[in-house]
Amino acid sequence: MTAFPPPAIERRGELIIVRDDRIEGGTKVRALAPLLAARPEAAVVYASPAEGYAQLAIAVAAREAGKTAHLFLAQRPRGQHATSEAARRLGAV
Repeated sequence: MTAFPPPAIERRGELIIVRDDRIEGGTKVRALAPLLAARPEAAVVYASPAEGYAQLAIAVAAREAGKTAHLFLAQRPRGQHATSEAARRLGAV
């Protein structure tokens, strides 16, 4: 499994910003990838809203863990959202 880079820490005045956008799928992938890797199942199934970003995180985490992500998406009148298309490109079915 890929070792993820540490989050970037930025200071802007009095604010401290923790950025994890360098990881495809974001912060959720840090927790999901090892969790899925520890499971014996070959696949993960997720029911997602049409425009949710968790579907992308699950696709990335499943790929990292050597699993297949099966996504069930809510119907969207204008076709698939860009996030859904990205999840498919990452191997989700």
